[in-house]
Amino acid sequence: TNAILYSCSTTIGKTIGSVLLTDIIFFEVKNRIIEIHVKAGPPIEFYGNISDLEQQLPPESFHRVHRSYIVNFENVDYLSGKEFVCIDRTVIPIGQKYADSREHYQNYLLNGLSMV
Repeated sequence: TNAILYSCSTTIGKTIGSVLLTDIIFFEVKNRIIEIHVKAGPPIEFYGNISDLEQQLPPESFHRVHRSYIVNFENVDYLSGKEFVCIDRTVIPIGQKYADSREHYQNYLLNGLSMV
C-alpha cells in the first residue's frame, strides 16, 4: 500500500492515523520533533529520529537532501541550483553532505518513477 504503516505520536500523546506517502511533500526535523508536511492541512508533528525515518521510507522517491530534510521527489516541482522547490513552493536547501541529491533527483526524473 501507499500508507505509512506506523503511527505517529504528537507531543500531547494522541495517536495520528496513517498518511499516504503520495500526500507527503517533505519531512523536516526541528530538535527532536519531525514535521510531516502534507498536500492538504497543517504539518503533522511527532517525536522521532530522522535517520530512523529515512530507513523506513521507499528510497526510490524519498531522499535525504539536508540534515533537517527528507523530500518526496514526487512532490518536487523543480530543482534550482542547490535547492529543491516543492509543489507547495517551499524551498529546501541541499546540504553539502547531500550534494548527490541533485543526481538522485535527475535519475528519478529519467526513470519516470512514480508511486501512483
